[in-house]
Amino acid sequence: MNIYEAIQSRKRGALIKHSHFYSLYDKHFSEYQNENIKLLSIGVFNAGDLYMWRKYFPKAEIIVGIDIDPYCKRFEDLEDNIVVEIGDQSNVDFLTDINIKYGSFDIIIDDGGHENNQIITSFQTLFPLLNNEGIYVVEDTYHSYWLDYNCDRNESTKLYNNFGDVVKGGKPLNIIKKKSEMTSMDFLKSLTDKMNSAAYLSGSKESHDAGANKVFREPDQYENSIYSMNFYDNICFIKKLIRNGCESYSKSEWIPHNAEIPDDKNYE
Repeated sequence: MNIYEAIQSRKRGALIKHSHFYSLYDKHFSEYQNENIKLLSIGVFNAGDLYMWRKYFPKAEIIVGIDIDPYCKRFEDLEDNIVVEIGDQSNVDFLTDINIKYGSFDIIIDDGGHENNQIITSFQTLFPLLNNEGIYVVEDTYHSYWLDYNCDRNESTKLYNNFGDVVKGGKPLNIIKKKSEMTSMDFLKSLTDKMNSAAYLSGSKESHDAGANKVFREPDQYENSIYSMNFYDNICFIKKLIRNGCESYSKSEWIPHNAEIPDDKNYE
């Protein structure tokens, strides 16, 4: 069953989904389809996603949805192992409690409030708790470029667009953006360097002495576990795979010629 078929055959619920997401989900999720996984969906709305995932992952141990709106609780179906918890995705204690209550997840999909602070806080809290070889997805990344999605529910917070201009009265003032006020796309893009941590980190004195221009420290929680990041139009997939300290995921391998090299004096 593909995603489109799962949508068409779901038990209940309505949903809004970019149609080009279907093939992307099939591409990244097919290997998990018949596994006994746990899935967390941030953002319930009318629960169409939850029931779609139940169809797509028939052997899933549990499908958990979280939403700040108490209305969403009515879509819970315990007989089908679909659970809805009410809470704020930017509340670290709430997210941590969800992980403790249901155990670590294999797939986490953020289709929640789309505010920069919500996306960043959820990722910083949940990605370290994601099971090894799991996938974290951020949907609808285009909100990163919309000014009304950059707030953290604090009206005194200055409004910054994605290009570093503070906005006042609808007009950009060309003020450099502070790092602490990065958008969700700024944050996700900053993680791409973490995948190459073997190039700039050294976890031992010996490897530090042998490697040029390497920083002598242990990798952080992202440098040690982000295997891949796939960016598409309005969606990003992050694959988790724990590596051995500061080492690359594999060693360079010499593959010999599969035929004799001709005796040519010009050959180099």
